[in-house]
Amino acid sequence: MSAFIFIDPKPQCSAVPPTSPVPQPRAATPPPTWHDYAAEKNWDLAVIHRLRDKERKAYLYWQIVNEIVAESRQTSRADIRAATMELLEAIKQLRKQKRLMIWRRRYLTVLDYGEELLPVEDFFKLPVFTVTGPDGEQSTIRVRFRDH
Repeated sequence: MSAFIFIDPKPQCSAVPPTSPVPQPRAATPPPTWHDYAAEKNWDLAVIHRLRDKERKAYLYWQIVNEIVAESRQTSRADIRAATMELLEAIKQLRKQKRLMIWRRRYLTVLDYGEELLPVEDFFKLPVFTVTGPDGEQSTIRVRFRDH
């Protein structure tokens, strides 16, 4: 019994000049999250960004402290205690700066949501609108429009 195998010769192709790779645009790096700040032991920003995750919500005080210290990946119990003490000191400083508030001794909430505060001098330069309430009482309001 015999078998015949036919092999086609390699096709001839013309030389194609090599193309230079097209540079791909770099993706923008996402802004750091509270996880990144906790890993860097930047306690102020870690607390603020953790509390800003879901706006207008109060979190359990010790739950926030434990989450941020756990995210900093300490190796020993002594390091965990030291990081906790540093974080509590940072929270105390943020409270003095009126950026955080402790509510009912159990909850921690952020008071600034990243918006700049308007100086009092500029407040009187805002446009004034007169609003009539349902009972016919008129009141004036000043409105600040945001650029989106």
